Amino acid sequence: MSDIYVSGANGHLGWSIVQELIKRGYSVRGSVTDLNDPVKTDRLKNAGIEVVEARLEDGDSIQKAVKGCKSIFHVAAPFMMYSKNPKKDIYDAAILGTKNIMEAARDNGIQKIIYTSSVGTLGESRNEDGFSTEEDLIENPKLHYIRAKKDSEKLAWEYAEKYSIDVITVLPSGMIGPGFQRSTPTTEIFVKLFRNEIPVLPPFHLDYVDVRDVAKGHADLFEKKDAKGRFILNGEGLHTKEVAQLLREEFPDMKIPHMILPNWMMPAAVFFDLMESTVKGSKRLLTFDVVKEFGNGKMQKYSSQKARREINWNPRPVRESFRDTIKWIEQNFKKKNR
Repeated sequence: MSDIYVSGANGHLGWSIVQELIKRGYSVRGSVTDLNDPVKTDRLKNAGIEVVEARLEDGDSIQKAVKGCKSIFHVAAPFMMYSKNPKKDIYDAAILGTKNIMEAARDNGIQKIIYTSSVGTLGESRNEDGFSTEEDLIENPKLHYIRAKKDSEKLAWEYAEKYSIDVITVLPSGMIGPGFQRSTPTTEIFVKLFRNEIPVLPPFHLDYVDVRDVAKGHADLFEKKDAKGRFILNGEGLHTKEVAQLLREEFPDMKIPHMILPNWMMPAAVFFDLMESTVKGSKRLLTFDVVKEFGNGKMQKYSSQKARREINWNPRPVRESFRDTIKWIEQNFKKKNR
């Protein structure tokens, strides 16, 4: 019998959480979407955890997956910037997954859930100092991913109140660091930079945090008996030109673009991204909604003072995370089939 169920255990964050929980002595059950896929299961089995099959949209599989566990880390959610059917693939999947997780917790007497949300749910700060806090909430998100995160977190809180389930929501910023088997929209940028596939850079200011620190933060919040509410786990906010300079310093042999596109040229970049996806079948990373959400001079500025106060949140320097991310890509992503 396992203590803790982790959804999406083979993902970037899920795998890091599994490792952190094992290190702390917990017995873990993790779910993947296909037990017959060794890429998804092998390292979990080698880590000694119980591996089960479950899909967010399949309530019965979730019920079976959590049965006998005492707590849940709900990590799994569709993470993509584009889909031909975003309502079905991104929004509905996230909402139904949350509904199924919360109902499975209710039906199986599970009283504690650590729920992974996103800083994307905060939007731009309304505070005078310019930093978003846990009190902020985005009003009209452009991306289906962020809309899904916002509404699914809201649904989790509704279930928590209705059925007296102890829920803590964790809001990480853009997660980098080693351990991903398939690139996320955040790590794919670094994969493309490593392969010299990005000729110019967008004028974005984004916040980055190491996935290993986020996993530790999840576990720390789980173990803190009086932790309540939402917790921002962010790292450092950097403009694209700062990211490029940091990578040049750490990896002088990498061909990092020097040109930062002005805002007025971003529609052309979106068109180029579309053409590349059409011809090469690559993931869409840049859409008009992405530009609206992150471009036009917007800055991701978050305050993690609550987490610093309650769990001594102190993430490693982003330079170290960038270095480890590129080293992981060099070891695991040289070929273009991942």
